[in-house]
Amino acid sequence: MMVIYIQETYLHVEHFSNVKSVSRNHNLPNTPNQEAYISDIIANNARKYLNMRYRLLPFWYTAFASISNFGGSVVQPIWSVYPPQQSTSAATISKVMSQGNDSFLINKKLLVAPVVEEGADQVTTWLPRGLWYDFYCGTRYGSSTDDEWITLEAPLDHMPVSLFH
Repeated sequence: MMVIYIQETYLHVEHFSNVKSVSRNHNLPNTPNQEAYISDIIANNARKYLNMRYRLLPFWYTAFASISNFGGSVVQPIWSVYPPQQSTSAATISKVMSQGNDSFLINKKLLVAPVVEEGADQVTTWLPRGLWYDFYCGTRYGSSTDDEWITLEAPLDHMPVSLFH
């Protein structure tokens, strides 16, 4: 069981670290190895997310240039960029801003929904109105008229990432 937990944790950390602006792998003396080659599953997954990281480099450069010129932050909570609509109930607004919404935006256009719970194979996130596209396959979802909560599949080798249009 411990090996599965370590593998799961490593994969989720690998996913998350490769969508941040800085990605480094640290290790302490006398702790388990965390290099990507410790298993084929981890190596293949690391390769997938490192390739994604390189595909996102122009996006990061554009984001940092914009912040340099106009100020702000490259990484934002969703609600700070796309506040809930005024017609949204107070309970939903409270949930969006505080409860279990671990998703975030990068440069206002890339929604990252990391898996943060052990054993989870889905993530639920608040999706502001608009058209969103799955980063990997281009599947379109979302609503042009309403904010909504959406549950996205997140098997062990996948972290949901979506682009706003």
